Amino acid sequence: MARHDHSDPKTREGDGVQVRVFWTVLPYESLTVAGRGGDEATVSPSFEVRDPSAVDLTVGHIEAPGAVTLRAVSYVRWTVQVRALESSLDRSHDGRSVKPLDSFLLRTDGEDYFPIDTRDQTLASGSNGTFDLTVDYRVKADAETHRDGDYILRLRFRRSTLWRNPNAGSRDA
Repeated sequence: MARHDHSDPKTREGDGVQVRVFWTVLPYESLTVAGRGGDEATVSPSFEVRDPSAVDLTVGHIEAPGAVTLRAVSYVRWTVQVRALESSLDRSHDGRSVKPLDSFLLRTDGEDYFPIDTRDQTLASGSNGTFDLTVDYRVKADAETHRDGDYILRLRFRRSTLWRNPNAGSRDA
């Protein structure tokens, strides 16, 4: 029969053990195109430019309000960046004309339109929560220079976190 010695000073009643536990809760974040599944850092929807109407040619542009709605979810500060994946919107049907990228503009949530580029540009930013970002597209089109074509714009929307691990560089991390 085993005998337990309760006189050991390490196990006497009232003594305690001190334990230090460290953990880091990583940020949760996602970016999705509304109406589609997924939980991504990057989404790349394509936009097919419709043929302009007579009114579009008169006002000088084709407008697509609410062309895409993005949903950003995060419980830390975040930003969504956008960039074009190609430097043009393809060629006209006759092959003689390329629709340049600078003819494409976008905006979010009714802000001012801005030209797109092949480099990342900040589209929106915010703090924790769920945000639906309605993105409108505008393509310049005028009667004198427009050529019919199958113009498609491929964009990349990318979310990033403005979060920094507070324990980074710490000996205890």
